[in-house]
Amino acid sequence: MLAKRETTAPSRISVRYYLWSAEGLRRITRRLHSDLFDRSVALPQYSGTKQKLLEVFVQRLTSTDYSISARGIVYPFDAKGFLDTKALALEGSREISRFRSVETNIFDLNPSLKRRRFQKQYTWKPSKTMLDDVWSDIEPGRAKKRRLPVFTAP
Repeated sequence: MLAKRETTAPSRISVRYYLWSAEGLRRITRRLHSDLFDRSVALPQYSGTKQKLLEVFVQRLTSTDYSISARGIVYPFDAKGFLDTKALALEGSREISRFRSVETNIFDLNPSLKRRRFQKQYTWKPSKTMLDDVWSDIEPGRAKKRRLPVFTAP
């Protein structure tokens, strides 16, 4: 009889994206998310706004169990409806000083303040009901709910 070999290596992690808008939570395909970052797709209905996206990391633990972790990100869109990656990069990058003070008891607070400002403006915490909806999308039979609708670009 052959035994199933158990490994300590973690299983593969997949990433899913969800848009939280007035219509509710909708799934975004990886292709659309990639196209948004490449600026090859515009979403004119969101031009000049900031939209909440939920980034979910899904890891299969066993054949029936999953582990998820999620974080909320705010995506800014420019006047034409393209994802404003420049604003994200400028706000998200940490300030790196080329010049350090000779004195050792001086601590620069600018990087910490910028990180807090970025977290306040560009991150958010998903609610339990949102996470339950994500669970139902990952495992539709779990809560006897249907899968979330897929967001399509116009």
